[in-house]
Amino acid sequence: MPIISLRRLFKGVFRRAYRIGRNIQFNLLSTNDQVTGSPNNSQPVLYLGKGSIYFEKNVKIGISSSPGYWSTYCYLESRSETASISIGENTWINNGFSAISEKKSIKIGCNCLIGIDVSIYDSDFHDLNPLKRHGGGNVRAGDVEIFDNVFIGSRVTILKNTKIGQGCAIAAGSVVSGVFPSNCLIGGNPASYIKKL
Repeated sequence: MPIISLRRLFKGVFRRAYRIGRNIQFNLLSTNDQVTGSPNNSQPVLYLGKGSIYFEKNVKIGISSSPGYWSTYCYLESRSETASISIGENTWINNGFSAISEKKSIKIGCNCLIGIDVSIYDSDFHDLNPLKRHGGGNVRAGDVEIFDNVFIGSRVTILKNTKIGQGCAIAAGSVVSGVFPSNCLIGGNPASYIKKL
């Protein structure tokens, strides 16, 4: 067998073993026992919190040909018992995704495409008042709902009290808050309606 073929074989075996090892590592580090459903994890997922995390059929996490595949992981935290995260059927999530639901809900519909390093939060996590920021105070939270067939570009941040209508596309790097109708292009910081699709 030629040396090049042996080298490729060794690299392929090493990559598979490393991927399996990372998945096992993050499974052991996960503390949330309220996870329902089994996504197809190509990239490791860390599950934390006391609330529910639910996957419908055929959810895919991680893409080996995209940036951050070997160096990042998917972070899903449903912090309190009232918090929830749900991800719909056939949704595909790229590398470095994070979603934190503190006490409300984050719902992602079916057939969504999510780019690299996307973050979704249902809370401010801290009071905005500088005197109350390090504990107590009024922490605002609100549900996030992303309807079916939404395309979310890379490095998008989606904040509390956001509803994104079916069929929308969100431009890379946008910071999204508010309610958006179906089938529109959304972009900017802060994100706004750009045009009908």
